[in-house]
Amino acid sequence: MGRWQRLYRQKALLRMIFSYAALSAFLLLLCGGWLYSEANKILLDEVSREGQGRLESFERFVEQTFLQKYKELFSGKVIATINSHSNDEIDYFLDRGHAGNTSRVYRLVNDLGMTAQSNKALHSVSISFTQSGFAVDNTFFYARPEHSPDAEYLSRLGEQPMETWLPRTYPDGERVFTYIYTLPYKATGDRIQGYLAINVRLAELEREIAFLLAAPSERLLVLDRGGQPIVNAAGASALDRDILADLIQDSGSGYTIGSVDGETTVTSYSRAADSAEGWTYVIARPMHASFLASRNLQQDIVKVCVFVLSLGLLAAVWLSRRTYRPLGEVIRMIRARYGALLPAQTEESEYKLIDQTFRVMDNNIVRLKDRIRDSALEQLLAGNLARIEDFEGTDGFRYFSVIELQLLRGDAAELRRRLQETLDELRYDICEDGKRRLRVLVMDNRASALEEAPLTARLRRLAETGAPSLVFAAGIGGPRAGLEEIVQAAELAARAMRHTFVLGPSAIVAASELDARTEPVKGIAYEHLRHAIKSGDPERTDHFFRQAEASLSAPELQLEAVELALLRLYSVLSETIIESGLHKALLPEAGSFEAIKQLTLAATLEKLRQLAGQASEPFNQDPGSVHAELIGKLKNYIDTHAHEDISLYVLGELAGLTPAYVSTLFKETLGVSFSEYLTGARMERAKQLLASSGLTVTEIAARVGYRNLQYFCTRFKAYSGMTPNQYKSSGAGARQQA
Repeated sequence: MGRWQRLYRQKALLRMIFSYAALSAFLLLLCGGWLYSEANKILLDEVSREGQGRLESFERFVEQTFLQKYKELFSGKVIATINSHSNDEIDYFLDRGHAGNTSRVYRLVNDLGMTAQSNKALHSVSISFTQSGFAVDNTFFYARPEHSPDAEYLSRLGEQPMETWLPRTYPDGERVFTYIYTLPYKATGDRIQGYLAINVRLAELEREIAFLLAAPSERLLVLDRGGQPIVNAAGASALDRDILADLIQDSGSGYTIGSVDGETTVTSYSRAADSAEGWTYVIARPMHASFLASRNLQQDIVKVCVFVLSLGLLAAVWLSRRTYRPLGEVIRMIRARYGALLPAQTEESEYKLIDQTFRVMDNNIVRLKDRIRDSALEQLLAGNLARIEDFEGTDGFRYFSVIELQLLRGDAAELRRRLQETLDELRYDICEDGKRRLRVLVMDNRASALEEAPLTARLRRLAETGAPSLVFAAGIGGPRAGLEEIVQAAELAARAMRHTFVLGPSAIVAASELDARTEPVKGIAYEHLRHAIKSGDPERTDHFFRQAEASLSAPELQLEAVELALLRLYSVLSETIIESGLHKALLPEAGSFEAIKQLTLAATLEKLRQLAGQASEPFNQDPGSVHAELIGKLKNYIDTHAHEDISLYVLGELAGLTPAYVSTLFKETLGVSFSEYLTGARMERAKQLLASSGLTVTEIAARVGYRNLQYFCTRFKAYSGMTPNQYKSSGAGARQQA
């Protein structure tokens, strides 16, 4: 058993045995192939002769039987037009109009219709009386030829070859053969008074041919004078285009061998010169359709193959053992000297051991070179021009652009491969920072080739073809002239990449597109966020962030302004959370904006919205106390500003709420409307002034916000039941104070 195990471990020896055995098999194939080629020659000759005979029979059927039948069907009527004394309707109407001859017209139509009905393959028959100016077919009479469904073809009958079958597509979509007679028969030039067109269904001819084919796999194709297929029986359109091209270029009959639908096929063909219509007939028959192989020849082939295979196996074992001896010595020497370098999984494979050892050494060298090159490129893009000497490949180039890519989904190696296809003819180098971020230095002597617009177009095509398995963002900077300005292109690319925060995680941004972003952020009332949280209303919080996202997504805004606006939002949100005593539960330990900032503007706003929603939950659970605090603040404002114009809009701005919502809060919390409370507060202030001051009624009205004295007196009497002067003189105010 140990001997067989040692033999199994000597895999190189086994490979040698298998190699020599393969040589024996090769010799076997040579002998067997020669014998089979001889058999195939015999088979091809027999199939070809049979194919030529069938071509002749099909040609006779198509041209002398099927189509000839319909030529002769109308030839008598056409020939009768030569006799000027003929009483046939066709001859009658050659020089007469249809007016006054209705019965004869319809007799002619009926005659054509009965002929068409009695012949299944006959699609239609049309007669155009050019001199009389009307047309008929087997269905209708047309006072004007252009009313016929086949009017376009009838108008061009004079341009068509006469008395030959022409393939075409009828207006109803059916393929037909058309045969045209001139009227009178054989008339030419100015003697032509009309045309008779016979249309025969091509589908019927193909069905007849398919019925006559000897085997289901046999195919027949008829080509016109230009080499275009006109009759396709049993799927003959599948014939190889190269085979058809060879047939068209050939000048005689014969056969060729090719592949159709994966099967070896013998294709026999006749030339146009052999056909009365000038057509080429092609018949294809798979090899397996002919059962002409010799059983004796097969037996001889098997005997020879077995004999050669036996000799080959014996020779393989003998040669392998002799050849393996020096190889075994080499393997033992390698294991003795370099055993520590050998991978464990290669211990049982001699050739794999040697190959793997050299492969590891080569890979280490390549990785070291790549690491040095990537480091040099990183240093160069960072502005360390001293590393130019370590970075080869920039010599001879005048212009440089830099592309920075962030891989969001997919494999970095796949992205590198796609970049190679995308950048195509441009010279470039790539370095990767290990965080799925790639930086590409693109070089060329043409500044136009490195413009941001064409590079952007290339990357967008790459993004479209790679989606959804390969998703990335990119920033493009350049072009710049000279090695000293590479760092500027790298800075522009990094700045463009930062704008993917606003434009989307998979955006491709050119630095030149950022020139239009110069505006600051406007239209965000940051304090409204504080009021929305304290209102305990999630809808108000969501509404605030929807408005904020719309404002921050404007295309003209600076990225720095957007980031500053987000920082202010976070500051207001943090202050509100700290005021609520929720900072330990909600704010990150670091407490900085960077701790919650996401990859995109939308995701960051969503994170802030979620944090604001969590902060508003305590207020939402006890809305009464929150509303009471807010109403108290508004009441205090009304009491101290009664002399001013106070409206729901003023209070809404103060509270960060809509006017309608402020009105609702007054009704729900105080049980009175805003206007009722405002009037009451002003009237109570007026009473105090009437009782304790020496001001006139006019001055007191102004002090409580009324500019119209008469209106003030009316409102005061309605509130207290007496006029201001009556109230002042009655001493009611003094008693009330006491």
